Amino acid sequence: LLAAVGCVLLIACANVANLQLARALGRERELAVRAALGASRGQLAKQVFIESAILAVLGAVAGVLLALWGLDAIKAIAPGSSASFAPSDAARFQEASLDFKVLAFTAALAIGTSLLVGVWPALRVSRSASLTLSLHEGSRGTSDGAQRQRVRSGLVVAQVALALLLLAGAGLTLKSFRNAQNTPLGFNPENILVADVLLPKARYDTDEKVARLNDQLVERIRALPGVEAAALGLNIPFDNNEWDSSFHLTGTPAYPPGERPAAEINVVTPDYFRLMGMPLLHGRAFTPDDRAGCPRSVIIDETLAQKYFPGKD
Repeated sequence: LLAAVGCVLLIACANVANLQLARALGRERELAVRAALGASRGQLAKQVFIESAILAVLGAVAGVLLALWGLDAIKAIAPGSSASFAPSDAARFQEASLDFKVLAFTAALAIGTSLLVGVWPALRVSRSASLTLSLHEGSRGTSDGAQRQRVRSGLVVAQVALALLLLAGAGLTLKSFRNAQNTPLGFNPENILVADVLLPKARYDTDEKVARLNDQLVERIRALPGVEAAALGLNIPFDNNEWDSSFHLTGTPAYPPGERPAAEINVVTPDYFRLMGMPLLHGRAFTPDDRAGCPRSVIIDETLAQKYFPGKD
């Protein structure tokens, strides 16, 4: 999505840059006259650059104001802005805000664009050959010389090519983003409330105390009105954690050091798979009897089963 936004930004910069260059080329005779009257290349560059910088600053201010007003409008009409919407329907638009790093990057890009667009025409026209050509074309009363026409034609071709290239990239990026949004998650996130539970180690200093609290917590939450299931997990999806562990299959040769396979693991209570809407394909689910001191049980996903136990139950 960021790449698509960047493509749109570059298209806008290309359009404005081409308009600025075309405008500067239209002023070649004016700049040539100034140079003939004694203006140095630095003075011409400074004049055109200041004009471009003023335009860039005004555009940036207008863009920031538009972003602020647009953000307020999005929050006002987005799902979740009214109490009539359920929290699960909200798309987290209310958390959207302006990023000052992005604004700083945009400001730097605007300054760079202004510098390139503003200085190049001034340096070009202030050359002696270009100065003579511009004055000669102006004395004949022609509005566009052959060289000026070639430059403008080149700008048009470059603008169209760049726009097509960036639009194609933006389209592919949006298509990839849409495909990612439609990728099956392997669970159903609807109507699931997630909360972090942090226990002080000074009070819960043994596994027995933690297990007792977990049992009581799950039972009390399950008894709340409207709750269909409650479960605990140490590594739930999208919680910014990744708990991996290497493993060895009994009966197979030992792996060389550093080559043991690894898998992401989770420690859950029995109702976790029912709550997450994860279907159990083979075997049995966890039960309250699967706890410390009992034979250990593990549930693996279909990918791991097909890779390490092909053709086996």
